[in-house]
Amino acid sequence: MNGKLTYIFGHKNPDTDSICGAISLSYLKNKLGMNTIPSALGNLNSETKYALDYFKAKEPFHLNDVKLQIKDVAYHKNCFIDKNVPIKDAFDYMNKYSLTGIPVVENKNKYYGYVSLKEVAKEIITGDFHKINTSYGNLISTLNGEKIFKFDKEITGNVLVAAYAKETFLEKVELDNTYIVVVGDRKGKVGLGTGKAKEMPDAVKKATLAASKNLINVELIDNRTISHEITVKEGASRVMLKPAAEGTGVKAGGPVRDVLELAGVKDVLSKSLGSSTKINMARATLNALKNQKSPAHIAALRGKTIEEIRG
Repeated sequence: MNGKLTYIFGHKNPDTDSICGAISLSYLKNKLGMNTIPSALGNLNSETKYALDYFKAKEPFHLNDVKLQIKDVAYHKNCFIDKNVPIKDAFDYMNKYSLTGIPVVENKNKYYGYVSLKEVAKEIITGDFHKINTSYGNLISTLNGEKIFKFDKEITGNVLVAAYAKETFLEKVELDNTYIVVVGDRKGKVGLGTGKAKEMPDAVKKATLAASKNLINVELIDNRTISHEITVKEGASRVMLKPAAEGTGVKAGGPVRDVLELAGVKDVLSKSLGSSTKINMARATLNALKNQKSPAHIAALRGKTIEEIRG
């Protein structure tokens, strides 16, 4: 016999046919010079045990499972990547060292998983690249880009890929005013701005500058929620905001949530009605915060003390 040891087995929870097939094939392969062992992928039933006992045949080797294990994978022990690096970096690394796969690690090089070229190729072919969920640094690195403004560490959004020359792109692809910039200090100040220009960086600069100039002060109750319920309409969109108990969180989505969180609101209930146009929803939310009455003002209108209206 020569070559590596090979286990021959049938299906899970093997019946008599499966076991006899594994024994017969193993016998044939061994006669042909291979090194094999008949195996069972599961416990033998009473019928199979009776048949083996009747013909005085040895029970096959028992396998618990045949799942791929790290010891079965050929890899360079000093080659691994962090789980947070872009998939492009993983591909470049495997290509550089002629690897078909590479271990993935997390904190303090603890094993996290394994990625192969096959999985990368499958993701490229079948993955949804219209939406991304990655870090700002990864995006800049993958695009070999230049940082103009620093955003949050994690970004989520829609991706537009246009294979045009710059001049054709400007003619064919319309970047309308739904692309907006919201700025805030998460401590009661927030602003919104839009900007248009032939070059995208210039448009972003204009929008950011406009948002910075349009900052408003939002008076929060206990630095976490708004003072009263309010509904504001902007175009065909309506946004309702309502104070919430501590620990509720920001019950909102999309641009409404973005504006609220950048303003520093931590607990609030919301409801969006009518059109879901992003810029209208953002503006409605901003106006709702802008038109909040202070607790002192509300107390004066109702002829009560601040403590009484807060309950």
